[in-house]
Amino acid sequence: MKKLVVVFVLAGLSIGLGFSDKGLILPGAYGDFSFLGIQAGHVYIFTGKEFHVFDLKDGKPLKTFGKIGQGPGEYGGLFAFPFYGPAGIVLMEMMKSNLYSLDGTFIKMIRPGSGFNKILPIGSHYVRMSSPVIAGADDRDATVEIVDEAQNLIREIFRRDLPHQQAGIARIDRAAVEIDIVVDAKKIYMGNPESDISISIFNEQGELVRTVKQDVEILDKTPAVNETYQAAGKTFAFKSKASQSAFRFFQVENGLIYVFTHQVKDDKSKLIVLNEEGREVASAWVTRAPRMNQCIYEKRYYYVLYDENIDELVLHAEPIF
Repeated sequence: MKKLVVVFVLAGLSIGLGFSDKGLILPGAYGDFSFLGIQAGHVYIFTGKEFHVFDLKDGKPLKTFGKIGQGPGEYGGLFAFPFYGPAGIVLMEMMKSNLYSLDGTFIKMIRPGSGFNKILPIGSHYVRMSSPVIAGADDRDATVEIVDEAQNLIREIFRRDLPHQQAGIARIDRAAVEIDIVVDAKKIYMGNPESDISISIFNEQGELVRTVKQDVEILDKTPAVNETYQAAGKTFAFKSKASQSAFRFFQVENGLIYVFTHQVKDDKSKLIVLNEEGREVASAWVTRAPRMNQCIYEKRYYYVLYDENIDELVLHAEPIF
């Protein structure tokens, strides 16, 4: 694989965690991918082949786990995507997911069913989501559901194009670009990057608590066009809807919602922080990085970049508050 050539120096960084002014080196973690996660003071990098775990204080390697294969806890690698949370790590593949503890112990394999591309544990249940594979595509089967251990439906909390208002279920009035879900503590957050910030909050039982909305400046205005894509040796055509997304994605930590918008200035992206009542409590301009290479931990923004001078990944941090 051709390595990405990036050199970045973060001057004057002082966050009390052992970082130098050039960030924290994560030795041996550079690979085909770099899916970053930080939980319980540990840094996780999934390379597409294995997980590397480091101490956030000093970058000391702690553990390597995971393996490509067909056995228990093993995975295909090419289309495996990790989701990190306090309850553990879910490695999502097509038709199955592996659940690991934060120390890397394989717990169980989950089969969310055909068409579902994200599943997260919440209490003794799971919340699973299906959404368009291609952003902007007209997929009327997009859903978010609460299911039990056997993947039996307990409650539906979102379905694209509901006929009208339905009690306790989130309904999106305008065409969504892409629905996403996040689980934090005992709550489910469903984000919809439509023409404003729209995030619905549910309790553990899947009951709608409230929907947080905020207008933002729209900078991503992609007109509807005819497009094609190839799969299994065939070419498929579709007409994408006009995209007016208010934000790229969001994360949640300790009741605060971190919304990464499309607004860019001096090669930095605007990050808006909302509380669960929808009030803006902070905003910051943070260094741009691919979604899979960035995360929020304890009110700080972290991201990794490859440094060709040392042939390693380097973890950087920027304060938000």
